[in-house]
Amino acid sequence: MKLKTGLYAITLVLIAGMLFFSCKKDKTEDTKKNQVTYNGTGHPLDKGVIVHWQFKAEGHATTLVFVSPEGTFHTTGTSFDSITGTNGTGLAIALYSSDSVNLAEGTYTYDTTGNNTAGTFVRASMVLNYNFGTDDGTEVLGFGGAVTVKKVGTDYEITYSGADETGKVIELYYKGILKDYINISKKAKTWGL
Repeated sequence: MKLKTGLYAITLVLIAGMLFFSCKKDKTEDTKKNQVTYNGTGHPLDKGVIVHWQFKAEGHATTLVFVSPEGTFHTTGTSFDSITGTNGTGLAIALYSSDSVNLAEGTYTYDTTGNNTAGTFVRASMVLNYNFGTDDGTEVLGFGGAVTVKKVGTDYEITYSGADETGKVIELYYKGILKDYINISKKAKTWGL
């Protein structure tokens, strides 16, 4: 009887330990949010697009545009038209992909030469408290750093880290679907493009 009681106690301890560690794991899982962070303050983003501009021998010109829930994308077919909304936040990154059809995965480094080389980016523009229709609000340019692009199934995982001209850090994390647009409407005249 002592043997059964001892085995029962050991089994209970093992089960309790497994429950404790499995619950602890749930609490420590990745909690990254889709947001742009400026100088330590996070601003939520809930959508993004990929706008393909043109192909050059050096790299395919592409802009990634991310906006907060206050921003709305307007499109016609495969053309990107505009962004509307007020008091919004956004980040646009102009980069050069090695792939003329899809956004190539990898790390894009900041290009200070203006050579438009594949695997580089030339501009990061963030807006805060922005009226996308009238271009009123605060715009901050990001310099240096790197952009990483990873595709998992239909989702893209995009990160950016750089700084403004005063050294305040700008960071982006976005994971989700990014719809592709292969041209810009002639009427498209909006921040980021």
